[in-house]
Amino acid sequence: RLSVGAASAGVDSRQRVICVGDVHGCLAELIELLDKCAYDPNRDRLILVGDLVGKGPDSIGVVKYVQKHGIECVVGNHDLFVMRCRDALDSGQQPEIKDDTHRTCVTDFDADDWRFLRSLPYYIELPERDLIVVHAGFVPGVPLEQQDKHAMTHMRNVLPDGSPSGDIDAGVAWASLW
Repeated sequence: RLSVGAASAGVDSRQRVICVGDVHGCLAELIELLDKCAYDPNRDRLILVGDLVGKGPDSIGVVKYVQKHGIECVVGNHDLFVMRCRDALDSGQQPEIKDDTHRTCVTDFDADDWRFLRSLPYYIELPERDLIVVHAGFVPGVPLEQQDKHAMTHMRNVLPDGSPSGDIDAGVAWASLW
């Protein structure tokens, strides 16, 4: 039920692109950060790099803010987690929910919030900048259209056999291999 693939839109090469990762329900901090970098939606392109939800005090506020302001985002592992939990509840199962911040998302998001989260791409291409935005990473040597969704949202490192790993202490950082 989650969209697959990428989003791509034209970018003026003079336009500033601001990428913010792992907001994790911290709306006040996001707004403060945008103020500090003098974010101007008429001049800048803002992309949130997944994990909009969980951990922080206001995941609902973050999702509503992002929708209201038309901010671009890619999906992250915490976003996927709450979607899986909601799907489990909808099918009569009782999912094991990590903590209250995730539980609030699962129980309190409305239909528009779920539609929005499910519409998030796994990556956004910015060809004018030779840039691709993804939450976790890409496996080197694998064509973009063949990248594994789990790796794009969970990987941290690449093991010696070339497989992705979420273990920060195993293998080497995926970006170092590009």
